[in-house]
Amino acid sequence: MDAISPAGYVEEFVESIRAGNGLIHLFTRDRGVSIVFVEYEPGLLGDLEELINKLGLRGKPWLLESLLGKNITIPVVNSGVDTGVFKHPVLIDLTGKPGMREVLMIYEGD
Repeated sequence: MDAISPAGYVEEFVESIRAGNGLIHLFTRDRGVSIVFVEYEPGLLGDLEELINKLGLRGKPWLLESLLGKNITIPVVNSGVDTGVFKHPVLIDLTGKPGMREVLMIYEGD
């Protein structure tokens, strides 16, 4: 399982469009890839990977993406991404294959 945080890209996007208050939606259509909103730290990601293995979902990315989800919504407050103290959007690649992954970002607000 590979996990990366696109938080920097989200913050750049919000700044580039001069967002005020609203919501930013993140979605991935890549097969075997999920996007979640969690603490981006090795212990939690390790626990998630251990759970995947215990449930026998390794090698079944289509099932796992159904459980983890393909999208999240994050509030934007006073021109800033409001994720809380330690929370980050995290892209989880369950395929183990190299290559680019795509995240669609849509902003709704002022």
